Amino acid sequence: MSLRVLVTLSALGFASLVSLVVPYGFFGNKAYAQTEPYYQGKTIRIIVGFTAGGLSDHWARMFSRSMPKFIPGNPSMIVQNMPGASSVIASNYIYNVAKPDGLTVGIPNSSLYMTQLVGRRGYLGKGGFGWQSSS
Repeated sequence: MSLRVLVTLSALGFASLVSLVVPYGFFGNKAYAQTEPYYQGKTIRIIVGFTAGGLSDHWARMFSRSMPKFIPGNPSMIVQNMPGASSVIASNYIYNVAKPDGLTVGIPNSSLYMTQLVGRRGYLGKGGFGWQSSS
């Protein structure tokens, strides 16, 4: 490329930049107040379907100590144990009682999804959960 072509291309680039900045940047948008993050001042509950002291309980407590700094609003997190029936009691609580507002997280038995797949009655209502991950 010759110098003349480069100067023309850079002039076109500058002209297109000015055409974008002038209407929107100088004359434009009003500043709006930012809303506070959804989780600010709220508490996230982690429901563990096993007794205290087990691997799932330790994992949930470690998660509750380290995760809030990565969530906008820096919410507090508490761990609540609901043992019984291989975490079916905790899962039914989450599905039927807890509000679907993003403030309740469950750690059930990892094989609980099988009851959903085979269609066992009495577990998790009709729809079941939308699973995020399983290990």
